[in-house]
Amino acid sequence: MPQLRSAVHSARDRNVLPQFRPDGNIRMMARALDLSAPISVRSLIQLLDSLHLTPSTQPSPGDHRVTPPPPVRPDIDVDSAGSGSGASFTVTGSGFLPDHDVRIRVVALVPHEVQVASFNRTTDSAGALPAGNPEAIACVSGTLLHFSATDGRTVPPSVDLTGFLWSDTVHRVCP
Repeated sequence: MPQLRSAVHSARDRNVLPQFRPDGNIRMMARALDLSAPISVRSLIQLLDSLHLTPSTQPSPGDHRVTPPPPVRPDIDVDSAGSGSGASFTVTGSGFLPDHDVRIRVVALVPHEVQVASFNRTTDSAGALPAGNPEAIACVSGTLLHFSATDGRTVPPSVDLTGFLWSDTVHRVCP
């Protein structure tokens, strides 16, 4: 425990104490603090809870600050009309960049295959994705389709492996 306290205080004094979400990985935190001795999760949490950190007003040379959290994910909704090969879908949403092209991705998992289709729409001046012309997507009735959208904003791979900020995923059954 003394080694851990020393490592945490040293990191605090250098203003490089990592910030982690409540669901963050304890091993990752231990690595970031250069801890070599094993420690229980309970001991680490008690130690971190006991620290009183105050942010530095002047960044020091070589300061390694944690990047801000990613932007809030846009929301989408999907309505359908028709059925089977004549099915069409209308995607609406909010929280996108204003007056921006949005790529809408549709994924279907069929036996032994993943099918992906995409189409583009443009947001309005408020960042909303208005109802436009329905997009015809030929599908087999009963197939589960997964819709998501991105306006091209990038995020670290730790947020999304594709490197893009995607909306929530909406699941619809092909009518």
